[in-house]
Amino acid sequence: MADNKLKELPDPPESGLKPHVAPFKPKRLFRVHPNKHASTSFNRGFGIGRFHPIYDQSGKSIPTLYASDQINGALSETVFGNTMSGDVVYQAALIDKYLSRISYQKELQLIDLTGNYIKRLKITRLQLIESEEANYKITARWAEALHRACPKAHGIKWVSRQFDTAKSILLFGDRVKPSQLKDLNKSELLGKDDGFRLVLKAAREANITVVTG
Repeated sequence: MADNKLKELPDPPESGLKPHVAPFKPKRLFRVHPNKHASTSFNRGFGIGRFHPIYDQSGKSIPTLYASDQINGALSETVFGNTMSGDVVYQAALIDKYLSRISYQKELQLIDLTGNYIKRLKITRLQLIESEEANYKITARWAEALHRACPKAHGIKWVSRQFDTAKSILLFGDRVKPSQLKDLNKSELLGKDDGFRLVLKAAREANITVVTG
């Protein structure tokens, strides 16, 4: 009972949030995206993730872009997003996905949810970052509240749930434009060749089986 109570995530407060915002300027960011979308394109509200879809106070959709500062962080949060040791991933599911490298030419100002900074929200990492998909509607409301509380923040940074030496990044598309992101001209199709070898290496490390064909 106590364990279940610990995992419950409350709705964010209407006001009074004081998250920590810090500068972040990685040399490059890695992201996994469908091949029909450009490496610098933002998601305009499709699908459900930990911090999307989100909306501003007028109800307008805020486009989002997920990325990581490490290859394995990007793969772990997408290709292996809901997998555990011993699970199976199918090569066929990778055919339409690219791993791309992008950069932001200026310094990003990100809401920092790493280390002790998440405690400023009066919730825990377990509640916000480790919570399961059933809580995504609430975690998305927290992203909306953070966006509202920090009008100069470009996005959110946290420690990857699935690969905890990597940082996960969410960029707010109403504050970062695709034209401000640079495609570093190195994309790999994850379903074959070098991209598939990256998937196989990450899968071996996590004891995940990739079924080919």
